[in-house]
Amino acid sequence: AVPATEQGEQRRQRAADSERDAQGVAQLAAQKENPILLGVAQLPNKPLSWTGALALAAAIAEKEAAVRRGLEAERRREEEEAAETARKEAEAAVELERQEGRMLRHSQDQEYHQSLLHDQMKDLTARQQALRTELEAAAPEVAENENSL
Repeated sequence: AVPATEQGEQRRQRAADSERDAQGVAQLAAQKENPILLGVAQLPNKPLSWTGALALAAAIAEKEAAVRRGLEAERRREEEEAAETARKEAEAAVELERQEGRMLRHSQDQEYHQSLLHDQMKDLTARQQALRTELEAAAPEVAENENSL
Protein backbone atom coordinates (compact mmCIF):
# COMPACT_ATOMS: atom_id res chain seq x y z
CA ALA A 1 0.00 0.00 0.00
CA VAL A 2 1.09 3.51 -0.73
CA PRO A 3 1.19 5.89 2.22
CA ALA A 4 -1.47 8.65 2.27
CA THR A 5 1.06 11.43 1.95
CA GLU A 6 2.50 9.85 -1.15
CA GLN A 7 -1.00 9.47 -2.64
CA GLY A 8 -1.72 13.11 -1.91
CA GLU A 9 1.54 14.10 -3.53
CA GLN A 10 0.65 12.04 -6.62
CA ARG A 11 -2.76 13.73 -6.82
CA ARG A 12 -1.19 17.17 -6.51
CA GLN A 13 1.32 16.23 -9.21
CA ARG A 14 -1.47 14.99 -11.55
CA ALA A 15 -3.46 18.16 -10.87
CA ALA A 16 -0.40 20.30 -11.65
CA ASP A 17 0.25 18.27 -14.82
CA SER A 18 -3.39 18.64 -15.82
CA GLU A 19 -3.24 22.40 -15.17
CA ARG A 20 -0.03 22.68 -17.19
CA ASP A 21 -1.62 20.65 -20.01
CA ALA A 22 -4.69 22.90 -19.97
CA GLN A 23 -2.48 25.98 -20.18
CA GLY A 24 -0.55 24.37 -23.05
CA VAL A 25 -3.80 23.66 -24.88
CA ALA A 26 -4.92 27.26 -24.35
CA GLN A 27 -1.59 28.51 -25.69
CA LEU A 28 -1.79 26.19 -28.70
CA ALA A 29 -5.34 27.33 -29.37
CA ALA A 30 -4.33 30.97 -29.17
CA GLN A 31 -1.36 30.40 -31.49
CA LYS A 32 -3.52 28.61 -34.06
CA GLU A 33 -6.34 31.12 -33.56
CA ASN A 34 -8.60 28.12 -33.58
CA PRO A 35 -11.99 28.75 -31.98
CA ILE A 36 -12.61 25.03 -31.45
CA LEU A 37 -9.38 24.58 -29.51
CA LEU A 38 -10.04 27.78 -27.58
CA GLY A 39 -13.48 26.45 -26.66
CA VAL A 40 -12.08 23.08 -25.61
CA ALA A 41 -9.34 24.74 -23.58
CA GLN A 42 -11.93 26.79 -21.72
CA LEU A 43 -14.28 23.90 -20.88
CA PRO A 44 -14.82 23.76 -17.10
CA ASN A 45 -13.99 20.48 -15.36
CA LYS A 46 -12.86 18.97 -18.65
CA PRO A 47 -9.08 19.08 -18.59
CA LEU A 48 -7.63 18.15 -21.96
CA SER A 49 -4.28 16.47 -22.07
CA TRP A 50 -1.54 17.79 -24.25
CA THR A 51 -1.74 14.73 -26.51
CA GLY A 52 -5.51 15.09 -26.69
CA ALA A 53 -5.09 18.71 -27.72
CA LEU A 54 -2.52 17.76 -30.35
CA ALA A 55 -4.82 15.03 -31.66
CA LEU A 56 -7.70 17.51 -31.80
CA ALA A 57 -5.48 20.06 -33.53
CA ALA A 58 -4.36 17.40 -36.04
CA ALA A 59 -7.96 16.43 -36.74
CA ILE A 60 -8.92 20.06 -37.21
CA ALA A 61 -5.90 20.66 -39.46
CA GLU A 62 -6.90 17.63 -41.56
CA LYS A 63 -10.43 18.96 -41.92
CA GLU A 64 -9.10 22.40 -42.86
CA ALA A 65 -6.79 20.77 -45.43
CA ALA A 66 -9.74 18.82 -46.84
CA VAL A 67 -11.74 22.04 -47.12
CA ARG A 68 -8.80 23.75 -48.87
CA ARG A 69 -8.45 20.80 -51.27
CA GLY A 70 -12.18 20.96 -51.97
CA LEU A 71 -11.99 24.69 -52.62
CA GLU A 72 -8.98 24.23 -54.88
CA ALA A 73 -10.77 21.48 -56.82
CA GLU A 74 -13.82 23.74 -57.16
CA ARG A 75 -11.62 26.61 -58.37
CA ARG A 76 -9.93 24.35 -60.95
CA ARG A 77 -13.32 23.05 -62.10
CA GLU A 78 -14.60 26.62 -62.51
CA GLU A 79 -11.45 27.56 -64.44
CA GLU A 80 -11.90 24.54 -66.71
CA GLU A 81 -15.54 25.45 -67.27
CA ALA A 82 -14.56 29.04 -68.06
CA ALA A 83 -11.90 27.82 -70.50
CA GLU A 84 -14.41 25.45 -72.14
CA THR A 85 -16.96 28.27 -72.41
CA ALA A 86 -14.34 30.57 -73.93
CA ARG A 87 -13.33 27.84 -76.42
CA LYS A 88 -16.94 27.27 -77.44
CA GLU A 89 -17.51 31.02 -77.82
CA ALA A 90 -14.39 31.28 -79.99
CA GLU A 91 -15.59 28.38 -82.15
CA ALA A 92 -19.02 30.01 -82.45
CA ALA A 93 -17.40 33.31 -83.45
CA VAL A 94 -15.33 31.56 -86.14
CA GLU A 95 -18.42 29.77 -87.47
CA LEU A 96 -20.39 33.02 -87.47
CA GLU A 97 -17.58 34.70 -89.42
CA ARG A 98 -17.64 31.86 -91.97
CA GLN A 99 -21.41 32.15 -92.35
CA GLU A 100 -21.17 35.91 -92.76
CA GLY A 101 -18.50 35.40 -95.44
CA ARG A 102 -20.75 32.94 -97.28
CA MET A 103 -23.72 35.30 -96.97
CA LEU A 104 -21.62 38.20 -98.30
CA ARG A 105 -20.43 36.17 -101.30
CA HIS A 106 -23.99 35.03 -101.99
CA SER A 107 -25.25 38.60 -101.74
CA GLN A 108 -22.49 39.87 -104.03
CA ASP A 109 -23.21 37.10 -106.55
CA GLN A 110 -26.90 37.97 -106.43
CA GLU A 111 -26.18 41.66 -106.99
CA TYR A 112 -23.86 40.80 -109.90
CA HIS A 113 -26.50 38.63 -111.56
CA GLN A 114 -29.17 41.26 -110.97
CA SER A 115 -26.91 43.90 -112.52
CA LEU A 116 -26.17 41.58 -115.44
CA LEU A 117 -29.89 40.95 -116.01
CA HIS A 118 -30.57 44.69 -115.79
CA ASP A 119 -27.89 45.38 -118.42
CA GLN A 120 -29.29 42.63 -120.65
CA MET A 121 -32.77 44.12 -120.24
CA LYS A 122 -31.46 47.53 -121.32
CA ASP A 123 -29.77 45.99 -124.36
CA LEU A 124 -32.92 44.07 -125.30
CA THR A 125 -35.11 47.13 -124.78
CA ALA A 126 -32.79 49.15 -127.04
CA ARG A 127 -32.81 46.33 -129.59
CA GLN A 128 -36.62 46.13 -129.37
CA GLN A 129 -36.87 49.89 -129.96
CA ALA A 130 -34.52 49.63 -132.96
CA LEU A 131 -36.58 46.77 -134.40
CA ARG A 132 -39.83 48.75 -133.92
CA THR A 133 -38.31 51.71 -135.70
CA GLU A 134 -37.18 49.43 -138.51
CA LEU A 135 -40.64 47.81 -138.61
CA GLU A 136 -42.32 51.20 -138.81
CA ALA A 137 -39.98 52.17 -141.61
CA ALA A 138 -40.67 48.94 -143.46
CA ALA A 139 -44.44 48.96 -142.91
CA PRO A 140 -45.27 51.32 -145.83
CA GLU A 141 -43.04 49.31 -148.12
CA VAL A 142 -44.73 46.07 -147.01
CA ALA A 143 -48.14 47.62 -147.49
CA GLU A 144 -47.14 48.84 -150.97
CA ASN A 145 -45.82 45.39 -151.86
CA GLU A 146 -48.99 43.79 -150.63
CA ASN A 147 -51.10 46.14 -152.69
CA SER A 148 -49.04 45.47 -155.75
CA LEU A 149 -49.56 41.80 -155.55
